[in-house]
Amino acid sequence: MHTASKLVALIFGLVVVWFFAWIGTGSFGSSKTQSEPGKAPQADSQPAQTQSTSSLPTSEVQAAATATPQSTAPMTIGQEEHLRLAREEAEAERNAKLAEQHAIKPASPVKLHYRVKVRDGGTLEDNGVVIRLSNIEAREADGRCTDKNGKDWACGSAARVALTKFIRYRAVSCGLPESGGTTDYVASCTVGGVDLSVWMVRQGWAKPKPDADKALADAAEAAKVAQLGIWRGRE
Repeated sequence: MHTASKLVALIFGLVVVWFFAWIGTGSFGSSKTQSEPGKAPQADSQPAQTQSTSSLPTSEVQAAATATPQSTAPMTIGQEEHLRLAREEAEAERNAKLAEQHAIKPASPVKLHYRVKVRDGGTLEDNGVVIRLSNIEAREADGRCTDKNGKDWACGSAARVALTKFIRYRAVSCGLPESGGTTDYVASCTVGGVDLSVWMVRQGWAKPKPDADKALADAAEAAKVAQLGIWRGRE
């Protein structure tokens, strides 16, 4: 009986200890749970402007930071007039440039000759049509020249051969005369964009006429210096 009383007292003591331990654990958990919600006010205590800025994309935040306020100062009458005149002048200049770029220039009438025969250093023929190269003087096909040693040589034939080799089988483009004649006329002719009169003078196979332009005079001077064609002799 005495032993049973001790056993009951021991069990009761264990129950009391466990009860107080459970109460202590519950109160600690409750205080911990209450302390965590307390962090929320700290997060909410940030300024509203900071929260709204952080919600924007980075590029927009940078643009807002670097943006400069525009001046809202009103313009004077003189400033407005100056600005209007500057705009009108710029617009007029732009329109003038556009008109110049898109202006339709009348093309001079030309004729293409596909089967050209070189008669001499300054004359072409195409199916009975004779074209004389403008602004130059060339030897006849049987023309003769004298070299610096006093020897006679066939410069006319050499000029005809040189022009024939340059043209080869390419088409020759010649401007038609204003008179309308198309069987025997003087014209400026080109092959592959090269003016034949200038080419012949530059190679030393022709001389520019007295009233020829500067391009031909410069070409003749260059041929003389290089002693090309007829300039290798006593010309």
